Amino acid sequence: MQTFRPQRSANNTEEAAERTDILYDPEASYLPTVNTLPADLEMRECLLLTVSLSSLGVVAGRMQRKAQTVDSVFIKSHVCNALIAWFLSLTDPKNCNRKGNKLDAPFWVAGLQQFYKEDGLAMYICAMSLEDGQTGCRKSMIKEVKKNESMFYRRVCKFFAQTSLKTVAFWVPQLNHLQEEQAYPTHVHMPSSYLDCFISVNPNIEAVEKAFSVIPGFYWQTLETEDKNCQRAEATNSQECPTETALVLIGRALLLNPLAMHHTLELICRSSLDVCGIRFLYPPQELLKNFAVSKSLMHSEGQPVLIMAFRGPHANSVWQEITGPSDPQLARRTDPASINALYHHSQDQPLFYSPRLANRVHLGLCLWFGGRIAKKTPMIQDSEEGDRGDGSHILTSSPATLCATVEADIFLIVSPVVGPCCYSYILSACAKTGLSLLGLQRAQITRKQAQSLGLTTKQVAAFCHAPTVLLDGEQVELSSNCLVLLMRRESAVRHCSRLPIGCMNELAAQGLIGSIRARFTDVVDPHICFHTVPYSKNHQNVLGGLMWTVPKCSHIVLSKHTYPSWPDVEQVVILTLTGQNIMKNEMGFLHKVLRGDAAGLDGFELLAMKWVSKLSKWQAQELSPFEIGDREWQSSVHSLTSTPALVLALRRVRAFITLRRLLPQNYPGNLHVLMSPTPETAFRQTCLFFSEAELVPDHSSRPSLKFLPLHHIDTPGLRSQSLYSYMTVGPEPLLTLALFKPGAWRHCFGKILTIIKQNGYTLVGLRVLLLDSNMANALIHPPEQQDPTEELELKYLRSGPSLALGLLRVNAVMRLLELMGPEDPVEARTIDQTQWRAQYGSDRLHNGIYGSPSYRKAVEDIKLVFPEGVCCTETSVMKREKISCLRSDPDASLDREQLNTLRTAVKNTFSSGFGQGPLVCSALCQTTCLLIPSNLLQQSQPPLYSELLHWLLRTGCHLVAGKLCTPDEKQRQHMSELLRSSAGGALLLEGPCLIIALQADNAVTCFDIILESVCRARPDFRRVTMKLLYPNSESGAVKLLRYLFDDHSLESVFTA
Repeated sequence: MQTFRPQRSANNTEEAAERTDILYDPEASYLPTVNTLPADLEMRECLLLTVSLSSLGVVAGRMQRKAQTVDSVFIKSHVCNALIAWFLSLTDPKNCNRKGNKLDAPFWVAGLQQFYKEDGLAMYICAMSLEDGQTGCRKSMIKEVKKNESMFYRRVCKFFAQTSLKTVAFWVPQLNHLQEEQAYPTHVHMPSSYLDCFISVNPNIEAVEKAFSVIPGFYWQTLETEDKNCQRAEATNSQECPTETALVLIGRALLLNPLAMHHTLELICRSSLDVCGIRFLYPPQELLKNFAVSKSLMHSEGQPVLIMAFRGPHANSVWQEITGPSDPQLARRTDPASINALYHHSQDQPLFYSPRLANRVHLGLCLWFGGRIAKKTPMIQDSEEGDRGDGSHILTSSPATLCATVEADIFLIVSPVVGPCCYSYILSACAKTGLSLLGLQRAQITRKQAQSLGLTTKQVAAFCHAPTVLLDGEQVELSSNCLVLLMRRESAVRHCSRLPIGCMNELAAQGLIGSIRARFTDVVDPHICFHTVPYSKNHQNVLGGLMWTVPKCSHIVLSKHTYPSWPDVEQVVILTLTGQNIMKNEMGFLHKVLRGDAAGLDGFELLAMKWVSKLSKWQAQELSPFEIGDREWQSSVHSLTSTPALVLALRRVRAFITLRRLLPQNYPGNLHVLMSPTPETAFRQTCLFFSEAELVPDHSSRPSLKFLPLHHIDTPGLRSQSLYSYMTVGPEPLLTLALFKPGAWRHCFGKILTIIKQNGYTLVGLRVLLLDSNMANALIHPPEQQDPTEELELKYLRSGPSLALGLLRVNAVMRLLELMGPEDPVEARTIDQTQWRAQYGSDRLHNGIYGSPSYRKAVEDIKLVFPEGVCCTETSVMKREKISCLRSDPDASLDREQLNTLRTAVKNTFSSGFGQGPLVCSALCQTTCLLIPSNLLQQSQPPLYSELLHWLLRTGCHLVAGKLCTPDEKQRQHMSELLRSSAGGALLLEGPCLIIALQADNAVTCFDIILESVCRARPDFRRVTMKLLYPNSESGAVKLLRYLFDDHSLESVFTA
């Protein structure tokens, strides 16, 4: 038998389907055949009804001249299920004989079975007359009856010609109501076609006898379809096949209920299973007993049983989910939508019997669908060529009662309104339906391409346009790229019609529909999000055909790049999933990566995906987590080259640290999950698999988006920074404002400068200022959010001088907010004692610090507080935002220096003037000017000058004014002249200079002594004090202060 097993499909065009075992069992194949018709049936008036099938579960009849499309296959599948349910409801002649109702069929069904013959696949029905020869027709019609046509035949033909399918399938509205438990139900649609569009009638009794006396063969038959496969070498299915065949014996309680039977068939189809065999048999009780079937399934000897075999991914476990627990009460509590919960009313009368063990399923298939061998007939010999030919004809000429279909390919196009965070669930839903992934890509679809793909006008609005989302009060345009999946399975086109609904229900179950509605303002339905088309070369060309293309990396010289890595900025990392069953085993891990985990961890942004059916040796060497010298390196490369891989480019803040935490504990373990360990390997692997055009940002998955400049989110007219450049050069530094509020900074000025430097910030602006009402309002409350009730906060901000710092750093805005912590200092202290508000704040009102909450607000704040500009080299961001770069000190004034009135003000107004008491209450009080040149400001960690300032403020000095400036050459020369006599001729160097006004007893005349006392405690400060510039005469100090600070800067902190 194995020798003559068919290796090709019915027309010898494709290979035979997988997992189609020979239908032979040492016990079942020698038993007598089972009756297909009642043993006592008198075939006086009977007809052979034939329903031709184009493939499993799809009728071949005409439907109002519609072309064969995915939607028409979907409807023809509903038609097939409705006809089966209707025919089975007519198998009891007692229930069919309801006279007076014109809608009742004029026959009852004595037999039904599906098998394949040379002329194709069909379902055959034996229809028996209900009236035992009484015609009931008008006399005028009797005269027209042909010689070879009975009145019964005419009556049935007339019934089929005048009765629509909608009429006989009266239970469909109730069925649709039952399916409403899903978020997106699969509604059954019946065409208005008449029954004769699908059913042909043959009055020849010999045809009935031939159809129902046929003995099945021992082999499955593989059916061809019109669907096509991609012939490219890369489009190979290297994943494990989950296809199984399940078997069920259905009793009269279920098969006589058309609603229940149709519902069962719809659930089977919805679960991506194919009814590969169906036979209505009359087995003896003894045979059922030997098969361990419950006696209660048949009420008496000779009662019929419907035997169905269905095939698909994990068919046996899926069938258990469809039926639910066998105890009806338990089923109603735990699975109220299951078949047992809905239709099983008594545990003593089971609806069906279904074997679970694989060997029992095979035995059942051989018993009910397999051929028979007479015990005295010798087995066919195959010792000679001629004998094999004869034996092949004998074994393969019998009709096949079990059929499978060839594999076909489909495209699933995922609309841009479905965010990349949903992609893992879509892949998982496709895998559950038995679809094997062959390739994927992200592509933009034009209107012209949409027309060739069969998209409707409503779909074009979703598939061809970039969606927009509201992020932090701003409308942001997202990518218009669709995700295109090429997949393969048996009966692909039939099941792809249900795929959009299945994917939507999966997303609804995961709570992701809200993210879709945020992207699309119109009504969201499955066809707005998903579109399926059968594979064709034309469709592949329309969609780009770049699924398997990888870039050539010979032009990349890795040694030229530095690969900077800042963990607290966005980083790109490569994640690779490998193995023979990626879609089943690794999707759970990918869910956590793209969406985040239950602990509140944000997911990664998906930049690109690539499916590789087989890794090359070079690719495997790059992906291997082992070094060349390691013992496991060679075996890991060999293992990786034998499996497919799904490669993903991901981005998020702290990407490497976060992904390592998500990896399995035994990483790298079985090599099924791999990650690029460093920025260098991430860049190398990115260049290996993705072109730069394939790296598509998803701004909806970027929590840090509000902290980035607009050119990072593809603002029209501004070009985004290249992601390749981003990985090798790093992100551009950004500006932000930190405002230390009144009372929170005076005694911590040096410490503040220290922690600013320690956290990677460059100080580019500093001002000690008294906020007026307008500036306080603009900082704390943007114009569109003015709240007049918050007078307390505004009063607090105006109560004393504040310290404003302009800070430059990569990811400056977001990092500053992280360092500050929550607005409530009490909450900050419970989270982390080192957070700035925990150290400098007391309560929610007096929380110590204000930081710009977004990048856009940071730009506004910098322009507000530092209108003349900041002290640093101009960056591209500054140029774009029109923030000036200071080349001179705008406050320096020779005219003001000549007015010798500051001395009196300095001596007589030493109070802060804001209810905080005097700064220094002494007749010896003096104010000096301390200049910290650029060579000290630019020192690396630790910044000793800031520690020195901290010590000075602890020893009785008080900071009364301050600023950061960049004096030009003329200003530096003048300042040096004012300091020359006192500073030993030291010159002020080019670059930013920190200038502060310090107040203390004898701050001018005894400043050298003050510094010496500090240096005795900290000798390392001598390296700093040697470079400090300050006057040693009171007149020089007055001139310098008057030259550098305007009246508002000084007198606002000295006078009330």
